[in-house]
Parts: sequence; structure tokens; C-alpha cells
Amino acid sequence: MLKLVRKGVTKETHISAGLKVKAAGIQLSEYFLIGLGGTEFSQLHALESADALSRINPDFIRFRTLHLPDKITLYPDGDTRYQWAPDLVLAREVLTLIEHLHGITSRMTSDHSYNLFQEIDGTLPQDRSRLADVLRTFIAMDRKQQILFQVGKRAGYFLRLGDMPIPDGSSRCGTSAASRTSPRITPMSESTRLSRIACAGGCLFSTGCGLHGKGMEDLNLSAIMELIFPLLVLTIIVRTFIIDTYYSQEKSHALPA
Repeated sequence: MLKLVRKGVTKETHISAGLKVKAAGIQLSEYFLIGLGGTEFSQLHALESADALSRINPDFIRFRTLHLPDKITLYPDGDTRYQWAPDLVLAREVLTLIEHLHGITSRMTSDHSYNLFQEIDGTLPQDRSRLADVLRTFIAMDRKQQILFQVGKRAGYFLRLGDMPIPDGSSRCGTSAASRTSPRITPMSESTRLSRIACAGGCLFSTGCGLHGKGMEDLNLSAIMELIFPLLVLTIIVRTFIIDTYYSQEKSHALPA
């Protein structure tokens, strides 16, 4: 994988560097790039990364999802071509990574709005089952339900898998409902939605919100635009009204008596 993307270092180099940072008492954050292996190397990417991370035991393991412009060739050398991986493949990739991390005490977090599963946030090993269950729930869902979540998440309608009822009758991810009902997708309440939009806007403009702060996990572009766009429209309307009023007054003053 590292050769294919011209990383310029080996797996052992990464491990050695990580251990040196830890030994120096510096807080270490390692990033796992979801989708780097495409469809063909997805599981290999997860297994080898899990082995490296287990040997380093970084303070943080953070996820970033690969996003490529259309004209970019990810594997420029040789005959190997990058095969784009759909979300279902990526979900299995992250699940494999989590299942094969051993003997570490890292904090794992999916703290980027482009990631499909932002609710992955916990500390190993005690939260391993809970984090893995998020991915298992998505993988086990009906394909139509998966698509609903994919579209809803990227449109800013859902922030987490738990924002939509699960087809087996659960109202929240990992929480069983008292009675089984026919599956249906119910959006989050308007008050919840507005509070999260406000949270996203507040996090964007507040100097007190750090990059990895609690509010950052709710930050997504759609929510920000939903907050800013009405204010922008209102500003344009008010500005237009003021200008029109000014010119109408100027014109009335210019009229002959």
C-alpha cells in the first residue's frame, strides 16, 4: 500500500517513529485513511494498519475518509489501478481495523464531518464492542435503509446512525425498542435539528472551540450553510431595501417644485 501511493516510508519506519514520539512524552495522534486501499486492498489496508497501530499504541486514532478529485490517479506506478470502494466496503474496512487492534489504550474518534460514522468515539479496549456495533448495525441493515442513511448523513439530515430508527424496531443504534413496529425513517425533531445547527454555527465562529473539541463532532457543512444562508439572504434584502429607499429619496429631492 505504501509503495502504491508513493508514501516514501515503510511500515516499520512508521512504527519506529511513533514509538520515538511516545518515548519522548509527546502526545501522538495517528490517522487511518479510510478507503486508501480501494476495493481490492481494503482488508489488507485494515489488517496491516491495525498491526502497526497495535505496536505503537498512540494516544489517539483518528479517521479520515479518502476523497479524490476525478482526474487524480492514486496509484501512478505500474499496472495496478485504484478501484473506488463504496461505503459498505469502507464500513467493513473500519470494522476489521477495530476488531484487530489489540493490547492498546488509544482513544478512537471519527472527528470529521465527511466521515460516514461520526459516532465512533471511545477508548480501547473497553469501548471496542460499542464502536464495532455501530458498523455491524449498518452492515446488517437493508440496502434501502443503508442508502437512506448515506444520503441523509451527507445531506446533513442525520448526524449519526442513531438519528434514524433501525429496521429491527430499534429507535437508537444499539438500543432495543419495547415493541416491534414496521420500519420507517423518522427525522430528528425540529428542536434537536435547530440546536445542532446552532451548535455547528457556534463552533465555527467561537474561538473557544478547539479542533478536537466536543462541538466539532457535530460540525458539518450542510448544517453551517443552513444557518448562514438565511442570514445572508436577509442581509441582501435589507441592503437592497436601504439602497432603494435612498435612491427614491434622492430622486424625489431632484424633482422640480
